[in-house]
Amino acid sequence: MCNALDWAKQAGYAVPDDTAPVRFMRASLTPTLNLKNKVEIMEYLTEKGYPIQDTSWLPMDAYRTYPYTASTPIDISTYLSITRILQLSGLAYDLATVEKMKRHTILGATYWDHDGVANATVASQRYQTTLKAYKIYRDAGKTDALSSIQQFLLGDDPFYPKQREGYERMNTYEKSMFIQTVLPDITKKEGVMDAAKVSIPNFREDTLHFTQFPVTTIFDGNLPQMMDVHTQRELPVFISASQQWWDENPPPASSGFTIKTQFVQAGKTVEYLSTSLPAILQATITVDADAQYALIELPVPAGCSYGTKVFGESSVETHREYLRDRVAIFCDYIEKGLIILRYLSNLVL
Repeated sequence: MCNALDWAKQAGYAVPDDTAPVRFMRASLTPTLNLKNKVEIMEYLTEKGYPIQDTSWLPMDAYRTYPYTASTPIDISTYLSITRILQLSGLAYDLATVEKMKRHTILGATYWDHDGVANATVASQRYQTTLKAYKIYRDAGKTDALSSIQQFLLGDDPFYPKQREGYERMNTYEKSMFIQTVLPDITKKEGVMDAAKVSIPNFREDTLHFTQFPVTTIFDGNLPQMMDVHTQRELPVFISASQQWWDENPPPASSGFTIKTQFVQAGKTVEYLSTSLPAILQATITVDADAQYALIELPVPAGCSYGTKVFGESSVETHREYLRDRVAIFCDYIEKGLIILRYLSNLVL
């Protein structure tokens, strides 16, 4: 409510007493107040230009010994809020720990979320947690790190559909916070957005220009090993590129994903299949970073066929197709770590 009154005043609406929110917050800040509300009020006051001088109201011992242990009962959201309070108050804060807590998607976007931390933020708070970290980095002068965070925020947190049931987009509050926090940094011009212009210089002794979007271009023949793409716009321009070619001797690929397959019969890994027992082809996949919209194909070896076709066997899969020579498993979102996918197979003689 206090933020709403402040924003209403900034938008030109008449607010009878614009000091009321600050007075209310100060009156609400009492020693008996729970930690979460206490930190939220202090963060609000420092954001409004009222820095703190006394850190005794904050759990500084827990802050210094983060991440979470039995003696440091704060989560990542609280940690980032305390960091923000100290930053706005001109006091010493620990940016190195914030740096260690960041996570990446497989396409390079940066965000902050729980990572083995007890009592950490739930998935639906990932967006707000990342916004807090964004403000910390921005005001610390870490401008080179902002682009990858913006990439995640502009992606509208693609992990929401899987982990936040019933929601596939930012809610109204999150949209308003994005517009207030990030949009001024990527427009740079009082809200004026230039038309997008994309160019590929020195392409076959010429420069290609694109001004109408969306646009699809296919390049045939020999291409340079490196293609530079330039944009004359403050806002990002999203580009998708792909190549198709026939590789007669493809080497094993392990970039992003490492896949190991094996047969299992009677609960044991086997090298040779027995016709008297059902077999499971099991794939153990190591995911280097959070990924979205992944397609994983498990082969059907020669001499084998499907057993019972099972769908939704794993929590990470969205859809599964049984094809003639492989099983295609589609995943909206896969977290960094280890996953196991499998299907029932039969030996055909």
